[in-house]
Amino acid sequence: RLKRVSTGSRTASRIQQAVPVEKENKKRLQQLIKKLRTGIVSLAVLCVAAVVAFVISITNSKPETNLSAYHYTPFIIEGITSDGSWSHDGKSIAFLKYENGENELWYRSLGNPRSTLLTSGTSQLDDYSFPFWSPDGKTIYYFTNKHRLNSIGLAGGNPKTVFKFVMLAAAVSPNNKTLAYWTRASIVDSTFGDSVTMFISNPDGKESRRYLLDPFKLANGYFPVFMKFSPDGSKIGLTTYTASLVEFWILPWPDGPDSKPRKIFTGRKFSGPPYFDWLPDSRHIVFSIPSSTEGIWVGDTKDETLRRITSSQQVEELSSISPDGKRILMSVSNSNFDIIKIPFDGSQIKPVIATSVNEMSATVSSDGKSMAYITERSGKDEIWLTKGDGTEYPIVNNSDFPSDSGKISVAVISPDGKRIAYIRSGKKSIRQLWVSNTVGGKPVLMFPDSLMVDRPCWSPDGSRLYARISSGDTSYSEIVPIGSGETVHLPDSAWSSGLPCWSPDGKWIALKQYKKIRLISPDGKKTKILVPPVNPSSLFYCMAWSQDSKKIYIASSVEKTSRLDVIDVETAKSKKIADYGYDVTLGQDNTQCSTASISKDGKGLIVTAKYKNSSLYILDGALGNVK
Repeated sequence: RLKRVSTGSRTASRIQQAVPVEKENKKRLQQLIKKLRTGIVSLAVLCVAAVVAFVISITNSKPETNLSAYHYTPFIIEGITSDGSWSHDGKSIAFLKYENGENELWYRSLGNPRSTLLTSGTSQLDDYSFPFWSPDGKTIYYFTNKHRLNSIGLAGGNPKTVFKFVMLAAAVSPNNKTLAYWTRASIVDSTFGDSVTMFISNPDGKESRRYLLDPFKLANGYFPVFMKFSPDGSKIGLTTYTASLVEFWILPWPDGPDSKPRKIFTGRKFSGPPYFDWLPDSRHIVFSIPSSTEGIWVGDTKDETLRRITSSQQVEELSSISPDGKRILMSVSNSNFDIIKIPFDGSQIKPVIATSVNEMSATVSSDGKSMAYITERSGKDEIWLTKGDGTEYPIVNNSDFPSDSGKISVAVISPDGKRIAYIRSGKKSIRQLWVSNTVGGKPVLMFPDSLMVDRPCWSPDGSRLYARISSGDTSYSEIVPIGSGETVHLPDSAWSSGLPCWSPDGKWIALKQYKKIRLISPDGKKTKILVPPVNPSSLFYCMAWSQDSKKIYIASSVEKTSRLDVIDVETAKSKKIADYGYDVTLGQDNTQCSTASISKDGKGLIVTAKYKNSSLYILDGALGNVK
């Protein structure tokens, strides 16, 4: 451009003195060089910034997953199927199928459109059964609904009970010589005490001994628990609930006096114990959180990095990894929770709040003018209040807390309608007890955040709360005042496997226990036992007092069908009011969360209903870049 500038004279301006050509050219050259310098510096700064950003991005995160490589193949799409398990030769898959009100164990060979039923209605399976194969492929292990470990051959027939006592998890070693299981120590050997920990035996359940050096032992049998041997047999993965958080452990195998169990992923907050499977390298694991929309993840047990590989609005749960480590068997489910009314006259269930998002844990004030419930309408858990005139508004949402990642699992309105007690997960505990006023205000944490607190239950006047507290190796029940007042420490027998309920006359607190309902006075000095028609469960078991404190209504889905029963407290006699079949599940599948409340008109029970569809798919392409 400079070379094109004429060296001839310019015509002088009538207003301005003419500038000599050489001087003008020199001035223009200096201006252009200045602009070039500025542009080069700016470009250099942008380039450096881009390089720095790129370096930071590859340092702090994993490469994006190539979703175009994913391929989903339906495996079982008829009925409600889940908990699939790949055989060790990779040719067959065992799975659970929900039919006629119960889970049944089936298996199918890949490429075969027909499935084989292994268990009948005489052997009901647990909702968290997660069947697994023996290494030789001849036997499938599974849990019954009484937490007994059974095994059955591929020809079917009568199953074998491996252990006749309660256990919560089990795994078999790759060489088929060792069976590890999780149970209360005193069940195996009374000298061990009441801690819950891991035991080792042979696959026939004989010669049991405690795993040496178990820093992972617990004071209570929180559920679910998952364990699995690595493919090379050198370690055992274990995920558990503790009194405060979820823990993921890697346990050396064989164990010994120098074994050092290692806790991993301590910087990650899990909403529940991850169900997992190992990849062939015995280093990486694939996991998901049961009944969660958090998707499926890959974790490195050595450097403890995590990477999410699936994400959708549906519940995508890991079932099993193929033996070659290339394919994922997963269940994809659509679960919806609605709030319903179960009439006491035995007529059909009536919807109260039923939308495409989840609504759950509804409770009604004693005057029927207010109902509180949990909803996910904003995408995160919130507590809303519905008034008698039809107006509704949120009273607890994530903006009320420093961290917006907490999950609200249960909410209970006080009988006077002035307060709401609820359980929310926190940084130091997965269950913290909070209380908020229904007219607004700052939430109040009722206990130190390091404690795990659950099962809240209001006194009739709304001035006190029953709660179950866990700290370290101890658990206990208390009645705590709202504001001033004395705390009542209840006896050890005052525990409950689910939400208790306080009678309107204030005389009794009803507690759900194994095969019975225990009534205990608020001072802990009196007790009475009722035998309900359906064995109490922490899941899908809803309980509420009648307004006159003479009866207890029970809505449950723990047997073959969903049903409504009533117990006369004075005579201890029970009566079945109605049976609602298999299409609806009453209550929630999260422990201590199945609320029940008398409806506004006093003619029915307000509970949560669950409607679920689930299918099994095989996912290819998601594990191809795992190193």
